Amino acid sequence: MPHLRWQGSERVGQLSGLRLWLDEAALPNTPAPLELGVGGAWPRGPYDAAFTANTLHIMAWEEVARMFERLANVLAPGGPLAVYGPFHRDDRPTSPSNAAFDAWLRAQSAHLGVRDAAAVDALARPHGFALQRGAGDAGAQPAAPVAARRALTPARCRARLDGPALFRRGSLR
Repeated sequence: MPHLRWQGSERVGQLSGLRLWLDEAALPNTPAPLELGVGGAWPRGPYDAAFTANTLHIMAWEEVARMFERLANVLAPGGPLAVYGPFHRDDRPTSPSNAAFDAWLRAQSAHLGVRDAAAVDALARPHGFALQRGAGDAGAQPAAPVAARRALTPARCRARLDGPALFRRGSLR
């Protein structure tokens, strides 16, 4: 998507790896990644869209709430948010592999775990995001609810990010 400026971000301990990937790709629309911890300082918006992958299940619930709050402040009105990762439906795993992954996460730490799509929706709604119908229904594949303003729609991708990536349309700024 050359028409988007992909502003990657990562926690401080992971920035060097992301920088290596971006340097290797050498794409003109991927500036140097920003340091971004959910509880720390955030870049100034507005951004047209945001994407986060494999984050909700490795953050404490309070951090998930903070992420939605902060994203609401940096996204332009109507800006979508795509959230990629595993989700439960009706508090039940959508596949045996998601059940095993959730058990493994919870054995690592009490704050980790696959999140229920409805609980994420309830947490996101006060910040203007809403789970789209059918989101979180990808079976063994992680779902990408898109929270549009704002919506949360199933999609598949192979990206691996541990923090939000923010997008702006048009030329590099």
